[in-house]
Amino acid sequence: MQGAQKVVDDSFSPVDHLPRSIYQFLAPIADSTCQGMFSCLCVVAGALPALCNGASVQLWSQKPTPLACVMIQVAPPQKGKSRLWQVVEEMLDTCDDVVSEMAQQVADRAPPPERDANHDGGKPQVKATVKSISLQSFTFTEFFFRCSAEYPQVEWTRGDKKLGGQSFPARLWYGAAFNLDEAYEFLDGLGLLGVTKGEGGKNAALNASALNGLVQSGKMKRGARASTTYGTSRGKHVSLSVVGNGHPSKIIAMERQLQGTHTAACKERFLVCLDHAAPRHAPVAYAPLQDAWTWLPLTSHQAFVFSWQKYLNNPSCAKRELQPQASQASAAEDGFIGPAEGYLISFPDGVESRIRYVARAPGGGEEDVRTEFRISSRWNLADPTDGFDYKGYLYLFGVLLMSGSYYLGVYMRGPRLEYTAKWRS
Repeated sequence: MQGAQKVVDDSFSPVDHLPRSIYQFLAPIADSTCQGMFSCLCVVAGALPALCNGASVQLWSQKPTPLACVMIQVAPPQKGKSRLWQVVEEMLDTCDDVVSEMAQQVADRAPPPERDANHDGGKPQVKATVKSISLQSFTFTEFFFRCSAEYPQVEWTRGDKKLGGQSFPARLWYGAAFNLDEAYEFLDGLGLLGVTKGEGGKNAALNASALNGLVQSGKMKRGARASTTYGTSRGKHVSLSVVGNGHPSKIIAMERQLQGTHTAACKERFLVCLDHAAPRHAPVAYAPLQDAWTWLPLTSHQAFVFSWQKYLNNPSCAKRELQPQASQASAAEDGFIGPAEGYLISFPDGVESRIRYVARAPGGGEEDVRTEFRISSRWNLADPTDGFDYKGYLYLFGVLLMSGSYYLGVYMRGPRLEYTAKWRS
């Protein structure tokens, strides 16, 4: 562990290696979870393939390869590994909401049913039951079933009648995610944690071989539960994310092949990450982010709590008693009564803020204004993904395939990687 951590410390620099957008996205996660930036980067990147809806990336000289990643975070006990598991869970829950919206749009566009003797001319509502794209615990039968492109992710019904066909596709999202807090059940099912009974016993080699094919092609080479087109050349593929964590006593023994069976060379397709974990109340590192502020309407209740009642909707009082922001001209700008950057003011606890006045109507005077105050904050409260180039995620994933393994001393051999996705300038 110490040797691997030294490699990460010597080879990885968040400020130098991460684009600014990625750094700004990960910095709050690292601070709130008390995990190292490298672990946050790897775990979040490991969850991205499932969020890409079956995307492919051309890393090699052959045809594009479906995105797939098995990422295992290693950390000692009681160091907060589960906090990153919760971050991934939030990401996948958000994707579930997106899939539900897609299903609702399909249901709203559904053609009316054929008229019959029992039909009164109305349009019965089409209902969609959507299954989550992720699982936390499963058997390998369910695992491979979920990774089939024809997995029935959505069930369509109109009244008591089930619907199907091209108008009602069985699957809307071709990404599968498996978020595992302490991934021992998953590793045991692949036969990587020693001689076991049950599913991790006689079927372990078969499960490991099937997972190898799935990671390589995005398709299943064996059927489960239903008659489908598993593994056909023209069938669709899925993008796969398996994100988990474990303790060093188990993962190191697995990596050194001190336990388990490794005839299928399954673990060689895994990525393993680690980094320092900060104590809960340790000071966070300075984040060189741009200053960002949020202006909020000042209500009468807030004005009473802050002892600002005399400034509420009263620009004349603020002009007499408060100092305007020095960097701003005193002349009023369009839409504002007084300086747009407001007047300097302090909260009861001494934290500095500003207060400004906005005309409710164009050209309005001081008698019809809205009072706003500024939250003094280091972080930008805007959505960090607004305007973000999601093709950069594919680039980040490609970088992770190269650099993530290098930082842990596992060198990749083969042709030089080529990226088809570039960052937007």
